Parts: sequence; C-alpha cells; structure tokens
Amino acid sequence: MAASRLLFSLCTALAVAAAAAAATDTLKQGDSLTAPATLVSSPSGVFELGFHAPDPARPARLYLCVWYRDTQPRTVAWVANRVNAAAAAAPSLTLTAGGELRVLDGAAKDGARMLWSSNTTTRAAPRGGYEAVIQDSGSLQVRDVDGTVIWDSFWHPSDTMLSGMRISVNAEVRAQVRGPPERMLFTSWASDTDPSPGRFALGLDPANPSQAFIWRDGNVPFWRSGQWTGLNFVGIPYRPLYVYGYKQGNDPILGMYFTYTATNTSLQRFVVAPDGRDVCYMVKKSTQEWETVWVQPSNECERYGACGSNAICTVVQDGKAKCFLPFFLQ
Repeated sequence: MAASRLLFSLCTALAVAAAAAAATDTLKQGDSLTAPATLVSSPSGVFELGFHAPDPARPARLYLCVWYRDTQPRTVAWVANRVNAAAAAAPSLTLTAGGELRVLDGAAKDGARMLWSSNTTTRAAPRGGYEAVIQDSGSLQVRDVDGTVIWDSFWHPSDTMLSGMRISVNAEVRAQVRGPPERMLFTSWASDTDPSPGRFALGLDPANPSQAFIWRDGNVPFWRSGQWTGLNFVGIPYRPLYVYGYKQGNDPILGMYFTYTATNTSLQRFVVAPDGRDVCYMVKKSTQEWETVWVQPSNECERYGACGSNAICTVVQDGKAKCFLPFFLQ
C-alpha cells in the first residue's frame, strides 16, 4: 500500500512538472492557439489566455479570454470577441505576418469566419517577425523580437482595470489602425455570464480628463469621481489601501493620463459591474477567493445628479435616496 501511494505521488509530481514544462506564454507569428490549448504568463503563472465559456448554461459559446489562473471561481480579466461568441468546438487565435491578432470560428486552414481582430497593420514585418505574449500583469502584447510593443490589450480593456494600466481618453496606438481613434473605456458585461458590452462604461471625461465618469447607455452620466487633486479624486471616499495607487502624467499624443499601481502584493482588480457600480476586489490569501473591499457608487445619493441641482439627497433604508429642498428654497 505504501509503495502504491509513493508511486501515485511520483506520477502526480511528474505530470505536474511535465505540464509546467509544456506551458508557454508565447504565440509565434503564423502559429495558432486552438481550444482547449492555453498560454500561461511567465514567470509566475498568474494569468492564462485561452477559450472560455462564461455561461455554464451555454458551454458551446466560447470567448478568447485572459483569466486569473489560480483563483476560484475562474475570474476573467479581459475578453477579445465580446460581440461574437465562437460557435465551433475548436476556435483559434492566430497572429498574422502584419502583427494582427485574429480570433477565428475554427481553424485558419479551413477558411474559418473571423470573429475579432486587433485591427492593426504594419507596413512591413520586422526581421524575425512578431510574437504575442501573455504577461504576468495580465496584459496580452504583440511585439517584435526586439521587444517593441505594437499592440497591447491594456490599451483596449474590457470591464476590468488591472495594476500597471495607463488610462487615457483615447486608446494608445503604436501601429496603423483602421478607422477613427478609439475611446479608452471600461465597459461592463451585459450580465454576470454574458461578456457582450453592457449599459455602463467608465472612462476619463474628454472635456476635463482630470476626472472620471461612469456613463449609462452611451452618454448619460451615472457617477463622477470628482477632480484629481494631485493625491486623490475629491469625490471618492479615502481608502488608501485600495484605491490610491494612481499617478497623473502627460503624453504629447495621448494628453493627460493616469497610471494605476496596486499598493500591496495581494491580487487586486477594479470591475465595472453590469449594474454600473465600480467595484474593487482583492484576493484573500488564505482562501484564494475574491472579497469586495470598495464600491462606488455605494448608495443612490452617490449617483450623478441623484436629486437634481438644488435638492439635498439623504440616504435612508437599504441605501435608497430621499430628496428634499432646503428650507430657503421651499
């Protein structure tokens, strides 16, 4: 019996070691990543890139996602083909000679339909070509062999803000892009199990990029951070452990931007939820599960213009808002 246990433990250890050795963080130009294969970030293996079905009731609807590898349940940080789910059993990700990522509903050799692309082109492929790499930060990058990045998923977020992101009014561009400039927005999922774009989006105010808004249905203000003071946003309750890793900068092309760096070593993320709230989650190291540590707006009075321009908003039972006019306006 003891020998059997020892043999089982040895086989398990060898299997784990083999899986670790086989894992890669890189997709080479001309290669394909086909479900269920994945890329694993290096060196720490924090993130994984692959095809995932967010809705357990619809397992055939697959999306190319970046998710946290070791947290429970599986937590997605970025989605490529949000608008078009894959229907094929084995969708694929390819990297073209021009440095463009493409998600296909099947194999490239079979002429499969394109579901999503990074929408970038280059005039000439560099010597050595391009590669796509998943980083320990959660960023999926397309770069040349010298390390020059031409496309980064951090410039085109889904609903999640991660440490290391640079947040600007417009998405950063380092290659030719078809179409007009893209706004940099964190857009909610339609529901907890549907990653298609929802009703709410967070971004910097184009007219005053020193503050952030959450908009509903495209352009209706839902929440405002208040002005940046150099240390904090005036409209956000002071919670230094969770939200004060922001720094302001200026770029000759992007203009004003903010960088965000987590202030501790715990895994941390901000998510624009389907109901419009901006929620900060942090992993409890003891359980590797997410806990909610910060929410805005946390009640109805914190919503933009909850009671109009003159009325006073008071929070009553269950976070509901009650509006009334000051006595001198009655």
